[in-house]
Amino acid sequence: MDKKHIIFFQTDSFLNDEEFYGLIFQNLKNYGIILLDPDGYIISWNTGAELIEGLKKDEALHNHFSILYTEEDIKNNKPNNNLRQAIVNGLYEENSLWFRKDGTKFWANVSLAALINPKGELKGFSMLMKEITKSDSATDKLKYTDELLNSIKKERTSELIKINKIVQAEINSRKGGEKENNPEVEKIETSLKEKEVLLKEIHHRVKNNLQIISSLLNLQSGYIKDKDSIEIFKESQNRVRSMALIHEKLYQSKDMSQIDFSGYVSELVSNLFGSYSLNSALVTLHQNINNLFLEIDLAINLGLIINELVSNAFKHAFPGGSKGNLYISIKKDKQMYELVIQDDGVGFLPEIDFRKTESLGLQLVISLVEQIGGKIFLFSEDGTKFVINFSV
Repeated sequence: MDKKHIIFFQTDSFLNDEEFYGLIFQNLKNYGIILLDPDGYIISWNTGAELIEGLKKDEALHNHFSILYTEEDIKNNKPNNNLRQAIVNGLYEENSLWFRKDGTKFWANVSLAALINPKGELKGFSMLMKEITKSDSATDKLKYTDELLNSIKKERTSELIKINKIVQAEINSRKGGEKENNPEVEKIETSLKEKEVLLKEIHHRVKNNLQIISSLLNLQSGYIKDKDSIEIFKESQNRVRSMALIHEKLYQSKDMSQIDFSGYVSELVSNLFGSYSLNSALVTLHQNINNLFLEIDLAINLGLIINELVSNAFKHAFPGGSKGNLYISIKKDKQMYELVIQDDGVGFLPEIDFRKTESLGLQLVISLVEQIGGKIFLFSEDGTKFVINFSV
């Protein structure tokens, strides 16, 4: 068996759910992330759980998760009651006192979510644990959740990019080396088709999993009354959707190495109109992105940038239902690109330095621009205009 075949089968086996989630979660040391089977038995235990609970992975795996509770909690059937509430409500969350293996006490925010597939079948539970002080505010806990979700999204996307490049490189290599008189051509073509089907399935699965995260955010936001906290959940949900849409476009595309970015942006902005309950008759979109096809890693970064800046425009540029225009364009000059996102709304306050703002969205934009090796500029005359220059 040649090396290319070996790489492919390693990639295939890598997609085992337990291994996949284990790889994603193993470096999130500030969070205890535990996966349970439908009966509540521990099937995955990350480094963060080891540090918080003081239990090694081999001590925790295959035990019922009730080993994490006190004897009094077990006597009161609290573990099973928590699982039932997670199934009924989609999510059970609490701040409570816990005990480590060595007997020391600590406060933790714990979220227990039921993992239900599109067919309505219970596939297990996820348990997220964050050590906190008793005085932590509700906003702090929401930030913890947002940080965790962003870490999961980043890790998952990174691994998919690696898989995508490995399989696509093999496909391109084989296509380039084929000869019409090669008796193995038919066999190779069949193998290529199988790999292309697998690659589509990878994107499809990632899109579905991101949609599950989005649904969990939506469920959790239903239990919150504070307006600012609800806004945090909405923003996180929009970020997840922007990434899920990339993978949806890729598995629907004939060329899985690139996506039509113009079509992606149109659908992304349309989703944001719905998220912020805006009437497209009041805010008119002007889009100028023609014949632009981007690879997945760059498309995800630009998609998140556009998501944040358009969201800011929808939230702040047109107060009180006022009318206005939103302009999105990408121009190319040789290898240099210029992304412009502009509105003719109330404008950015001159005393605010957007590079030093406490806004998580703008901090994320600045970080993403740095990741693609670009530069960002703000112009505040007649509205707000962000210009981002980058090369490919």
